Amino acid sequence: MPKLKIPEYEMQNRRTKAVIAEITELEAVDTKALAKILGLSASSVNRKKRHPEQFTLAEIRALVKRFKLTAEQQAKLIGVSEL
Repeated sequence: MPKLKIPEYEMQNRRTKAVIAEITELEAVDTKALAKILGLSASSVNRKKRHPEQFTLAEIRALVKRFKLTAEQQAKLIGVSEL
């Protein structure tokens, strides 16, 4: 059976998940602390980690501001592979 190409929306979700995992690991931020930063409950943060397309613009802005993300990280956060 031939391998299927991964859909673009799935690649975008993977990029977003990777950035969130990277910044939370580097900054040693757990789900509870991330929830406080975003103004959400821990269960909402976990849901949005699984389904990153559900992050709002305000939540993305909060991440960019709090973690001082580079332009490359910001692009990946919204799922764009290149600037």
